[in-house]
Amino acid sequence: MSISPHLPFLSKYILIKMKRIINIYSIILILCSVISFIGHYFQFQVIRMTPWIPASIGLLLLLINTLKTKNTKVIHLFSMCLILGFGILVTSMCFFFLPDESQPIRKKIIFSMMSLSSWISLNFLILIFFFRKK
Repeated sequence: MSISPHLPFLSKYILIKMKRIINIYSIILILCSVISFIGHYFQFQVIRMTPWIPASIGLLLLLINTLKTKNTKVIHLFSMCLILGFGILVTSMCFFFLPDESQPIRKKIIFSMMSLSSWISLNFLILIFFFRKK
């Protein structure tokens, strides 16, 4: 992938490969799940499966990202749609949790991190996907 002549203000250091962005986003989701699970366990001494939902999305993205096909645009587009859907879900939950004083600060920080990383990843993916040379 090279820089499009329509975007001269972007350096090639910003336009890294789509796989690397998806991998970094997946690792962020998995780390947020681990932190959430450990924090919830130490706070309530109860094991819950809901903190592993972001990890399952991250593992699905890692699995999709490792597929070898002729048309990688379909895989990247599916990954972008998955990131968009999860980003909308996490952002709406973030707006629900942030004003609530009864929620632990850990939950507010984790949902904010997942929401922010979703939108940053999606912006980079859109830049690379739509503005690369054909």
